[in-house]
Amino acid sequence: MKSSSQIIFDDLIHVAMIDYLYKYTSAENGILLLEHSKLHFNSPLKFNDPFDCHPLLVKITDEYIYNVLSNSEYKYMLNRKGFTKSPLYLNFVKNFSKTQVKEVQSKILPNVKISCFTENKNNMLMWSHHAKDHSGVCFEFDTNAMVIYLGIQTKTTNLSNYLFLRTIYDSKCKNYIFQSSEDSSSLLMWLKTKSIEWEYENEIRLVSLKWDENLLSIPQNVISRLYSGAQISKEHEEKIVKICKTNFPETGIYKMSLSDHEFQLIEKQL
Repeated sequence: MKSSSQIIFDDLIHVAMIDYLYKYTSAENGILLLEHSKLHFNSPLKFNDPFDCHPLLVKITDEYIYNVLSNSEYKYMLNRKGFTKSPLYLNFVKNFSKTQVKEVQSKILPNVKISCFTENKNNMLMWSHHAKDHSGVCFEFDTNAMVIYLGIQTKTTNLSNYLFLRTIYDSKCKNYIFQSSEDSSSLLMWLKTKSIEWEYENEIRLVSLKWDENLLSIPQNVISRLYSGAQISKEHEEKIVKICKTNFPETGIYKMSLSDHEFQLIEKQL
């Protein structure tokens, strides 16, 4: 497995090569973002994928157990030849591992804050699943402006309070092996792995390392365009356009509509 710094560096380089990232959301959430100029972060515990950051993806090693156990008698037993293969030990490890995995999950996940984006512009499924059946909006974020504003560094030795993670997709539940509670490489892989069923999302995750933060203030130049859905209500659209012109005057405003000839969406500037 790559080191944590290499994982962060590789994912940041990937994001830096993308001009724009997109966030699909409901009209109500879009209005809140525009009114307060704040980006919302969520806990993985509230994500719509039950396998997201699930304990099934975590495996505790003997080394982890050895490091956690402070009782000298336990350590003496662990060092005895053949003890780690005994039924007594194997049963203990099974139960202990379950406890530790739950502890890792309960201690880390409530404090991890993530805001999800996609590389997909004008994606029919994203509009349906994340923008309330095309009744919501899609924000286009200027990637370069975001990286500069957040102070994210390309040097692995100089990290900011935020990092981008490129989601990876797999058909099987891989075990990310935790050597210790400080195993940041396994933690990052745990945070960025999803079922292959979600591959259409082409997701990029912005992770906040400021664990007490749910909202991030954003400047005007970060949002380059706003797209309203093909099925958005007139009331929501009028309100969104008005707020956007006031708070984000440089942001281009577009409306999506259904093509008359193909199963596609067409954008038109308002």
